[in-house]
Amino acid sequence: WKRDRAMRELLYLSARIQPLTGWSPAELGLQADLLDGLVHPEDRQGLVEGRDLVRGSWSVEYRLIRRDGGCRWVRESARVLEEGDDSYVVGTLSDITALRDLAARSRDLEPVLATLIAHGRCAMALLEADGRIALANQPFAALLGLDSDAAVGMAAGEFAPGDNGLASVLEEALQDRATPLRRSLRLRHQAAEVVVEAAFSAVAPLGVAPRVLLVIDQA
Repeated sequence: WKRDRAMRELLYLSARIQPLTGWSPAELGLQADLLDGLVHPEDRQGLVEGRDLVRGSWSVEYRLIRRDGGCRWVRESARVLEEGDDSYVVGTLSDITALRDLAARSRDLEPVLATLIAHGRCAMALLEADGRIALANQPFAALLGLDSDAAVGMAAGEFAPGDNGLASVLEEALQDRATPLRRSLRLRHQAAEVVVEAAFSAVAPLGVAPRVLLVIDQA
């Protein structure tokens, strides 16, 4: 879309507005108030505040009410352009409904995953991309001679000493999220070391910081 510098007039609206809103450019009639009227009432003030004409660009997310009554989340990205003595605003509306839904499901996964790890009978730990322990259950901590709280926050070099190739395994697991990787892993148990067989699986969907679930096979 294209608007005047004051954002009061709609100078151009592409045909792609119809599959997004259910309204064609002709039906909206290039009237800015009609398009803005589709914004969910709860999001209108945030949109007004997010349109930063002083800075000259912005990106703001809000809900649009479709012609059929449904809502879609959109991201409005825009910037002010200058052409000689004239200035105007050009922008796009991107449908981000699926991305927001996925992010919400990912957040819901966190407490479920934490419960699974805490009560799992296998030795399990959730590792950050750099190998640091984000969560660990008691069976995993016992392999290190620790309790579960003490294991959280440990860096990879602290619980898996030497060149285990852990960094490359984590990277590979995050790249191939559909297939768990099975590798031998040396863990530090107090002053000694123990070799275990482990499975590495990526558990972080889009919208959540990438993490790897480490499950250790125990005889």
